[in-house]
Amino acid sequence: MRKLNLDPEESIVVPIILFLDATQIGGLSSHSLEPLMMTLRILKRTLRNDPRAWKNVGYVEEVSRILGNSKLTPEEKLEDYHFILKLLMQDIKDLITSGPVEWVFIDRGTGKKYRRNMIFRLMMIIQKEPTDGLVGMDLIGTQ
Repeated sequence: MRKLNLDPEESIVVPIILFLDATQIGGLSSHSLEPLMMTLRILKRTLRNDPRAWKNVGYVEEVSRILGNSKLTPEEKLEDYHFILKLLMQDIKDLITSGPVEWVFIDRGTGKKYRRNMIFRLMMIIQKEPTDGLVGMDLIGTQ
């Protein structure tokens, strides 16, 4: 936080965890969608284990299937895959690069308000079957 000139007493780093894993559409189909799910690392593990703590950012689908063109090379498919990921993650990237976001926390017991600068960072992308080796890497927001 020193690099960002922020007071550690007034600021909280909030890692964003993304999860990406393919799921089959039908039992006999080779067609799959990959839901991109998001949660915040500041939540306790017991909360993060609850499916309600995860929000769907969007779905990654093969562009060739959408357009009906299955003649793309593996390189073109990978390029399309990354393009869709980039589109889905644009709002998250904007949040991370925009700087601190002020949040107000209220102590339920006393009613006292605490203002904190929340600094968002993308902690990791987890994939069960990675297509390009990007597993558990800090991708956005590192200085």
